[in-house]
Amino acid sequence: MHPVTKIVPFQGDFKLTATMPATDSRKSQELLQHEIDCVLDGYAPARAPSKLIQEFFASVESDNFREVSTPIFEKYLTVEEQFAQLSANKTVSADQVYLALISANKGNLEKVASLALAHSQLESRNDLVLAALRDLRLGPRTSSSELESCLNRLAALPSREDYGEVTLLAKQVLEKMSSLPFEERCQNLRGTLEVADVDFNSISSGPAAKGGVELLGELLGDESSTVRSNALEGFVRRTYKGFVRRTYRSSNMPELRVSDEGPSRLKCEFKFSFPGAQTENSPVCEGFAAVVPKIEGGVSSHRRHSSADSSFWTAYKFTADHRWPPRIFRGDRS
Repeated sequence: MHPVTKIVPFQGDFKLTATMPATDSRKSQELLQHEIDCVLDGYAPARAPSKLIQEFFASVESDNFREVSTPIFEKYLTVEEQFAQLSANKTVSADQVYLALISANKGNLEKVASLALAHSQLESRNDLVLAALRDLRLGPRTSSSELESCLNRLAALPSREDYGEVTLLAKQVLEKMSSLPFEERCQNLRGTLEVADVDFNSISSGPAAKGGVELLGELLGDESSTVRSNALEGFVRRTYKGFVRRTYRSSNMPELRVSDEGPSRLKCEFKFSFPGAQTENSPVCEGFAAVVPKIEGGVSSHRRHSSADSSFWTAYKFTADHRWPPRIFRGDRS
């Protein structure tokens, strides 16, 4: 250390760069990126990480979200993938993880200290990554191989305690990016329903992105009688898939009839029973579903589903002898 030989008064204007307002958007982005890097390195944030990310993403174009997100996720994963086994395996202690890191970095213990410092601020780092994932979810569906790789690695982290929210949100972002636009999915489903022999079992139990009630509801007003009739049957079967009598009926709701009177003018009669009471002698319920172009203000009923062209409502009654007279229920039974 060199001794101080002379102290002189400071002359000029003292300007602290970190507290100066940015003079242009590029400089603002650089300062925000520096703050983000400091939080990821394990330093206590000067403000809430979520607000920091919001301000950072607001300073870039939405088309560039994936480019600015990838380095954030990569820096987070560089640390947390080293410590993930602490959450995945409760029999592994923190000391064992640190000993493994020291053994792997004997010539560079500063790296171990940096990893330990960053991991010690896991809560702030998680808040930062969660905020970035939420903003990324609002951006374009397009992705890059680097970003997709980071998202898959985030989704692969242990879903317990420390990383549960991160893994869940990463999976949701991946699902959104890999899914097709609503209109295209609707057309794909229409092609599936435009045949005489439809596999309703796959429609009733498949993912909502491919055959959910929102997609089926859009097809209730289709010009094709086959499409809209199958859409209504798929809608009912999907809605009542937990109410099927499995003990003595091999097919899904065999007593189901659809009447087609035109686009957005359909009726469906079906029978079902409640879960937990599916025996030969358990009560059987009758259901009635109707699709109408619209429900007038004076009609007293509850809509089950609404789309741009049609509304869906249902009524139910018990038909077992010991439950007579029948009780009528209207409205949403989900």
